[in-house]
Amino acid sequence: MTELYTSNDLDAVVDNNILMDFYELGRLELLFGCFNILIIPRMIYTEEMLNEIKTILEKEDYDYEICDIRTDSGLKIYQTLTSDQTYKGLSHYDRIAIAIAGENLYYCSSNDLPVRKACEALNVKYTGTLGILGRCYVQGLLKFADLDTCLDMLCSDETSCYISETLIDKFKEDIKTHDVIKEVNP
Repeated sequence: MTELYTSNDLDAVVDNNILMDFYELGRLELLFGCFNILIIPRMIYTEEMLNEIKTILEKEDYDYEICDIRTDSGLKIYQTLTSDQTYKGLSHYDRIAIAIAGENLYYCSSNDLPVRKACEALNVKYTGTLGILGRCYVQGLLKFADLDTCLDMLCSDETSCYISETLIDKFKEDIKTHDVIKEVNP
């Protein structure tokens, strides 16, 4: 987690649930501001993403790339994810996002537990909405009061996010007391 919070040179692949969370929070700029390169898998962009989000991305001229799997290592990861029964709970979109993240050594950004478990098993770095919000806070893109507001919205009816209130409360406590955060943001 230390790298996620402190590195100035991170890149990420995002899935639709992360895009939706930041869209519903009204804070897409945070998502695009905290990573050097932000990748949206082509299938997610064309088949899952809301047109409203696409319009905002184009209007605000956010820096992102729409990508497909490009390398043999990415195809190998994808093949593992489709042929191994361990990963049968993943969607086609999940598999593509993980493969693109793995082939580029980027973070795979998803809140879905099966995605996170697959990333862990395949040694692909991963994070979710809370990790990204924590990164934004540590990097100075978000004040604690704004972070708190975002976290409250995530466990309200204002968003479609499925992060439990217990997990959000634990995150709030951890983020306030985390040694790395104290060093970076005293």
